[in-house]
Amino acid sequence: MRKYKIAFIINPVSGGGLGRRVHTFLPEIMASFGYHEGEWTSCYTKKDTMVEQIQYLLANACKIIAVGGDGTIGLVLNQLNKGYTHGEVGLIPLGTGNDLGRALGIHDVYHSKGLLACIKRLIRAKFTQFDLWKVNTNYTLAAYLSMGMDAAILHDFDSARKSGKLFKSAIINKCYYILKLFSRLSYRMQNPVQLEISLCGNAQTVELKNSVGCIIGNINSYASGAKPFCNGNFNDKLLDIIVFQNIFGYFMHSLASRIAPVLAGKTCRFVQSFQADRVKISGIEADYIQIDGEDLTGTFAREAVILEPKCNVKFLDLRKRPFNIF
Repeated sequence: MRKYKIAFIINPVSGGGLGRRVHTFLPEIMASFGYHEGEWTSCYTKKDTMVEQIQYLLANACKIIAVGGDGTIGLVLNQLNKGYTHGEVGLIPLGTGNDLGRALGIHDVYHSKGLLACIKRLIRAKFTQFDLWKVNTNYTLAAYLSMGMDAAILHDFDSARKSGKLFKSAIINKCYYILKLFSRLSYRMQNPVQLEISLCGNAQTVELKNSVGCIIGNINSYASGAKPFCNGNFNDKLLDIIVFQNIFGYFMHSLASRIAPVLAGKTCRFVQSFQADRVKISGIEADYIQIDGEDLTGTFAREAVILEPKCNVKFLDLRKRPFNIF
């Protein structure tokens, strides 16, 4: 039997330090729901022992909830992708983008109803099956991979954060991100990057040189809430791919899908779109690339990036209508 009914692993710096506030309130919240000491646990992520922390909680908790951004939950999912046994997985989204939380309906609950309601619903929530994708040997894709301008902006943001140039404020972080967007408007992919897209055994090649960029998505949420994929589904064993040939197409499609998802179908003519059950990326070593909010620029030196289906996980899902009554 698992030792804990529920466990929280918390990134203390996510959301400008909101992770610490969540940790402070948890004892009172869990007691109010009838959880006794010893039935649940929580801990901060620690850089040197993070993998061991996650492995322990996966083995000893019926539900594990990651509190932080897409990068925090990504670390948990990466261990699941390596075969560690698990119960159900959830998240409380405190990051800048929170696209995974948006796709599962958790972001809206947290920001409209607050922490107490979010935890209450996660405790009661049913799970949904969720695809995970293997990226080469060491990486996992849950939300999306992007190359080009979008990944260049994330690279700038990540560099500033690591050098201490950003304040501990989610609002300031988003403003900085927008500034970097405008500074990168002229960016184009200059290297001969190629996509080899396979679907049901049929393959085609797409050239990315001189394009604005490309996103490969498992979920239909991108860049803090845009919904660019007309057929996005995280439980269909398929990836959705969009190539932006010019900046006009990027803004038209991204903004339209953010305003109303139905408009994404109207603006598809401004972009190239595909579906795939396997993707191979060649020539990316000299260009920008990110996976689930993690800057991996320069990681894939002289090796192709291969995305293949790996496994399903049980993800707590707050999209269902009954939760609107709580």
